[in-house]
Amino acid sequence: MEFAEVLKATRPSTGAQHNFMYDKMIPTIQKVLGEIRDLVTTEQKRNILETYTMYPTSNPLTSTPFRWIEFYKYISLSGLDEANCFKEDFPKNSAARSLLNQYITAGKSELDR
Repeated sequence: MEFAEVLKATRPSTGAQHNFMYDKMIPTIQKVLGEIRDLVTTEQKRNILETYTMYPTSNPLTSTPFRWIEFYKYISLSGLDEANCFKEDFPKNSAARSLLNQYITAGKSELDR
């Protein structure tokens, strides 16, 4: 066997890598983000985010307060949108995808300034 064939045979596919990240690493990333939050954000920005209301469903309309642990989960999913497990859990035009987008937008609006 040539080196490239050996490498290809022993290396997990991109899909398997994404699924591993999705299934196993998200809780770890959430924990790390929670531990460093106060080092990389300001109290003023955190307070603003904590006033946000999120809308998990639109029909019927339901609401929930902003939750940091959910925010950490959703930003941890960045880059995994092509993973099969992501597509299953967050189909386009679904309530789940809408909530994910609300959290991402809220974070960008307040923390990226």
